[in-house]
Amino acid sequence: MESLMLEEPNIIDMILDEQGQAVLVVVDAAITEDKVQRRKLLDAKLQNYAKALAGGNLKDLPDPQQAKIRIVCADPPEAVYGGLNSLSIASSNGQAYTIPVTFQHLPSRYG
Repeated sequence: MESLMLEEPNIIDMILDEQGQAVLVVVDAAITEDKVQRRKLLDAKLQNYAKALAGGNLKDLPDPQQAKIRIVCADPPEAVYGGLNSLSIASSNGQAYTIPVTFQHLPSRYG
């Protein structure tokens, strides 16, 4: 099984189906402690998510333009990702659209 984590930029951690809407999940388990580096890792991962959505590489999605991204993070999101709420994507046919980005703070039970 591949790792589900921020430090693997070329892997889509998880895709959920929530009432017919695709939710692409990024897992930030706070393995990288430096906040600036974590933001850079997230930016790289989101760029790969955008490429996958724009390029039609996720053919099982009902409508990639209706997808959303959820970042599940061990630390409160404001501390690392303040201000991030959407991702702009240009599809292969030149159409631009915006995908909402939401956060779910899920503290580690291991402290």
